[in-house]
Amino acid sequence: MTHDPASHKVLVSNDTITVTEITFMPGKPTIMHTHPAHYIYALTDGTFEVTTAAGEVIKLDLKKGDNQFSKPEGLHSTVNTGRTDAKILLVELNEYPFVGNH
Repeated sequence: MTHDPASHKVLVSNDTITVTEITFMPGKPTIMHTHPAHYIYALTDGTFEVTTAAGEVIKLDLKKGDNQFSKPEGLHSTVNTGRTDAKILLVELNEYPFVGNH
């Protein structure tokens, strides 16, 4: 994924993981992108619309502390549909599935 320096702060990046704090400004969509397997943690409340390459719109309402793990995703864009900035912590697994006893 190409990171927008205005909204993405990469905290850790190595062969195994990339950890990014993302600030979604109201009404500003991300570019179309994909993710490897990843984990998200909501740092603030936020409402989002995720639009897939096929045009499907998925609505998300995250509360601070909500979290989830997702396998690799297809092409999509995300927009904050709320009125204030929303922040998430994104942990992308650059090596998945892991081999061995993890």
